[in-house]
Amino acid sequence: MAKAIRQAGGPDGTKVLEDAELRASMPTIEQILAGMKVKPAECGSFAVAGASEMMDRVTMAAVVFPPDADDLSTSVNLGSYDSADVIDQALAQADQGSTRCSEFTLSMQGQEVSAVVEPAKADTSATTTLATVTNVEMMGQNMQTLTVTGYKGHSNVSVNISNPTNLSKAVKEAEKYIDLALLQMEGK
Repeated sequence: MAKAIRQAGGPDGTKVLEDAELRASMPTIEQILAGMKVKPAECGSFAVAGASEMMDRVTMAAVVFPPDADDLSTSVNLGSYDSADVIDQALAQADQGSTRCSEFTLSMQGQEVSAVVEPAKADTSATTTLATVTNVEMMGQNMQTLTVTGYKGHSNVSVNISNPTNLSKAVKEAEKYIDLALLQMEGK
């Protein structure tokens, strides 16, 4: 399924990361998360709540496209879980996080980052589609990330597009990748 996404996006330099490669990076990611301080504190807990349990129950893949004229980077993250209840848990966390954590501050290694998360609109073939635009300010620099996630059955597909020059075009691109990935994951 990741290969189908790569072919759809297709530029030279596109990387496909399989499950084993992504799992190998998890201890480093957990270590980084443990070193972060988030205000309000509950916003940090949403990011890590149940993460280890979820990781034990998922098969993952990711496709990372090189920068182009429209954005800094695009990644498509695929997850297929052993049970739909994991998707329900992820949806509940996303819902709580979006209502309580639209603004937060993150401190790590002496650097402070402030973020504002705003809802966005997207429509995919998924049972549930969530979309946000996150604006991050760090050391006088601003970065915007569009995240669109589709949840269906045992699967979720999340597309992150950094610094899109045209937000509506980026949403359409994210929708295309989610629909294609879900079609592949369903074996159609």
